[in-house]
Amino acid sequence: GCRSMNDIGYVKTSTLTEPPELTVICEDASIKALLGTYSWTYEISDAIGKSKSQGVCADGAHALDSKKYMAAPLPFTTTDDSAEGLPSVTLQFGIAPDSITVNGWPTYYFGDSSATSENISVTGSSFKLKDRDYVYEVIATWDSNKHSFGGTAYYSFYTVKHVSENEPTTCAPEASEKSSKTITNIVDTSTDH
Repeated sequence: GCRSMNDIGYVKTSTLTEPPELTVICEDASIKALLGTYSWTYEISDAIGKSKSQGVCADGAHALDSKKYMAAPLPFTTTDDSAEGLPSVTLQFGIAPDSITVNGWPTYYFGDSSATSENISVTGSSFKLKDRDYVYEVIATWDSNKHSFGGTAYYSFYTVKHVSENEPTTCAPEASEKSSKTITNIVDTSTDH
């Protein structure tokens, strides 16, 4: 006869067996951040409902060594040279983490993973972009006491400043006339030479 999976061994009782996806959203533009190094635990349970913890670790390249794995950069424009003229991005996780830390480097440090990072101040899950081409590292932590899973994950993405605000998928500060929000996936048309 048929046997249900529960009789055979352990089944995953957690929703997440690895860190969730991170989408970086700014106005009409959005990109997927690259998931790098993480350590993660989740619960599995056997046929009689006894649960145990399962751990998984993944070693990813440093953010500054990961350009070739990253999605296209997030383009942005500024209204003026003041801090108020800088756009903010929102970090949208599949499941919200319990804490978020963001560090960054100017993009000219790509390839130099020993460069010292700058800490970026985060409010909730948003932060203001730097007024230059910049690499961001997002460190997110999920508390396993609050969920049936938990751990720490490193994500990275980078931004490129554009001069013109007329490009359709550019991330601009909030003083924007567009009322309807459409998320545009950015396609990288540049090729590496």
